[in-house]
Amino acid sequence: MKNKRLIFLFLLSIPLLISLACQFTPTPTPTNPPGIPPSQVGKPAVVASLPVKPSVAASPTSKQNSPAGFTESDCYASGITFDSITTGNSVDEIYDGPYINCNYSTTGAHGLSETAYISIIAYKADMLDGFYMDLKDNLSGYVDQSNEWNAQPDLPAEAMDVIDMLRDDSDGYVFMITKDANVQGCKLGKGYGTEMVNGKYLVQIMFSSCEGDTSSYLAALDSLKSAAEVAIYRIETGTQP
Repeated sequence: MKNKRLIFLFLLSIPLLISLACQFTPTPTPTNPPGIPPSQVGKPAVVASLPVKPSVAASPTSKQNSPAGFTESDCYASGITFDSITTGNSVDEIYDGPYINCNYSTTGAHGLSETAYISIIAYKADMLDGFYMDLKDNLSGYVDQSNEWNAQPDLPAEAMDVIDMLRDDSDGYVFMITKDANVQGCKLGKGYGTEMVNGKYLVQIMFSSCEGDTSSYLAALDSLKSAAEVAIYRIETGTQP
């Protein structure tokens, strides 16, 4: 079981290894190594694991009256059209039913990545908390890095990261970090979150853009959060909230 979990966590880290190439880009200084943002210099890399569909073969659940599966229509968030959607069902010693991954990715007018992501995976009750804490610990590293960046002496106010925490409790951790991308001339926002829902589902969301402002980014992240909650409600009750 331990080895299987380690393998799974390794698979979770793969998508974010790619997206780390699009990390925040504060105003560069001559002493920074090429291509490394000032906020990252001398700091350990933080990999926020994005869940992918379970690597085990999908199998039908044997439970009676079990929830129906997710559908592409569950990937609905205001202003976002997802271009890659994966759904399925998997039951074994780790997973306990349906899963869905909703992805959107393009390049914005300022040349930076525009990304939106929703993942919902059903886990066995005794596995859920462990995977949630792993994700929360990873995601909190982004907040830690921003706080360290902001703690620099004589850092101008306009150069500081702005952290908006949408949720921080035992069942959810959702936040948005915004800053001025001086090189590209836009306001950069990156939001992340994970939640446990109904004692069964692990949700993760991610949003990245440099084509709006703080209020629009917060609205987009909240829309992703709400979309996941509505999708879970639908398959658990058979109705829309």
